[in-house]
Amino acid sequence: MERAQAGDRPRDSVIEFFCSSCGRKIRVAKVKAGQKGKCPGCGGVVRAPSPEVEKSVKDTGNLDASVFDTSEVEELRLKREKQLSDKSYEKNEVADEIGENDERKLPWFIDVVFYPTNPWGLTSLGIFVFGSAMVGFMGFLLGRLLHSLDLGEFARVIAWPMAIVLAILRGIFYAYIFWYFGLCIRDSAAGGVRAPSVLTLSGGDDLSDMAMEMLRLACGIIICIGPALAYNRVTERTDIYFWLIQSIGVFFLPMAVLAVVMFGSLEGLNPVLIISSMFRSFIEYLGAVAAFYVPLAIVGFFGLARIFGASVLSALVTKLVVVYLLLVAAHILGRFYWRNQEKLNWEV
Repeated sequence: MERAQAGDRPRDSVIEFFCSSCGRKIRVAKVKAGQKGKCPGCGGVVRAPSPEVEKSVKDTGNLDASVFDTSEVEELRLKREKQLSDKSYEKNEVADEIGENDERKLPWFIDVVFYPTNPWGLTSLGIFVFGSAMVGFMGFLLGRLLHSLDLGEFARVIAWPMAIVLAILRGIFYAYIFWYFGLCIRDSAAGGVRAPSVLTLSGGDDLSDMAMEMLRLACGIIICIGPALAYNRVTERTDIYFWLIQSIGVFFLPMAVLAVVMFGSLEGLNPVLIISSMFRSFIEYLGAVAAFYVPLAIVGFFGLARIFGASVLSALVTKLVVVYLLLVAAHILGRFYWRNQEKLNWEV
C-alpha cells in the first residue's frame, strides 16, 4: 500500500530523464540504468541513462546529445531555465506548465481518488460512457424505426447486419477503456499520479492493440476467477471449497493483471513469475491487494444497484462511477509497481 508523499521512493534510488520523442519526464530505478523500455507517454523506445549522465543533467542542465538528441527536449530545458530565472515564476508553476509536477499534493489515500480528474481522464470517461450510451441509443432508435415501418420479413433481414455493426461499435468502446486501463497502470508504474494523455500515442496504438489489451486482461481475469466458476458449474455448490478456490483467485488477480499489462503479453501470466513476485514483496502486496479491492467493491455495489435502476440517467451514472473507480484501481496497481520495482525485478 502506498504511503503519503513523504514516503515515496527516495530520489537517490531512481534515475530521472526525458523521453527523446515526447519530452515526458521518466523515472526508473537505478538498477535499470542502460536498459531499454517504452515511454509511458508516447510508447517510444527509450534508454535509461547512467547515473552519472543523469546527475550531470540535474547539476548543470547540460543535456548529453547521446541521450537527449531532440530539439523538443532542448526547448523544454531552455524554457525551464528562462522561466526559473524570472523571479515572477515560482518553481511549482514552471513544473506544472511543462508537465513535471508529478508529486502528490494531498495524502496518498485521498489523492488516489482524484486520479482520473484531470482533462485526459475525464475525456476518456466521457468517450466510453457517452459513446457507448450513444451506440445503445442508436440501437433503440433503429429498432423503433423498423417496428414503425412494419417491413415484415425484410425488417428481419436488415436487422441482423445492423445488430452486428452496433455490437462492433460497442466492442470498440469497451476495447478502448480496457486499453486505457492498461495505459493507466503503465503510466502510474512510471511515476504518474494523474491519468495519462492519449494524444501522444505512437503509430502502433490502434484498434488491434486495444483489442489485444482487452483479450490479455480478460485472460488474466479468467485464469484467476475461472476455476471457482468452473467448480460451481460442475458441482452446482458454493461450499467451502468453492470459497477457498475463489479466495485464492481473488488474491492472485491483482498481480496477474499487473504482470500481463507490464509485460504486454500473456508471458506475464507465468505462475512462477507471479508467485515469486508475491513472495518478494509480500507485505507490500498485501497492502496493494487491500487498496485495489476497495474501489472494486464499490464497483460491485454499483453494478448490483444498476439492477434496481432502469432509467437512462441511472445507467449513465452507474457506468460513469464504475469506470471511474476502475481507473483508480489501475492507478493503485501501477503505483505498487513503481514503489516495488526493485523487489519485483521485472525486465519489462
